Amino acid sequence: MTLLKMMVKLVTGANMVCFFLPKIIINKAPVLTGLLLLCASTLSFGNECQSLRQLSPLLGFWQHHQNEQMVNESWQQVSENTYEGAGVFFVKGTFDKVQSTESLRLVKMLDGIFYLAKPKSNALPVAFKLMTCEKKRFVFINEQHDFPQKIVYQVKSRDEILVDVRTMSGQGFSLNFKRNVNINNR
Repeated sequence: MTLLKMMVKLVTGANMVCFFLPKIIINKAPVLTGLLLLCASTLSFGNECQSLRQLSPLLGFWQHHQNEQMVNESWQQVSENTYEGAGVFFVKGTFDKVQSTESLRLVKMLDGIFYLAKPKSNALPVAFKLMTCEKKRFVFINEQHDFPQKIVYQVKSRDEILVDVRTMSGQGFSLNFKRNVNINNR
């Protein structure tokens, strides 16, 4: 197999930087090894989710308890390209009075995967683009939003997820969710 055929085979389905490799390699042969490794690492070890399947550990019913605070979050798959969720924040010190709710969605679109959050008080949802997807760590970003600008889901185990809700400068809070198989159990 010729070098050009190998490169064309390698870049199939890769990002735009890789599509220009055959021309760069033909014109600048000494750069071959570095560019080949860069392209291969983008393909093999990239941190971009290609489908919602990679976010499936989030599916289910989750609860966060800390001191007198309780937050519930749930996710279900409604299609290959959509997960629907809900967040419920309870009034501090009570586990039966709802303080606020928000509708959540994870949606696979042509230009990536997006986390859509629509608090009940907002007229429209706020979109956060999935920027990192590696080692069961999912980072969603929207730098134009006031707060939050960054939402990070870190899957600690099958039954535990840490969610960081932050500004780009790091101000915010964390929620440590535990899986709850009994929705009625508070």
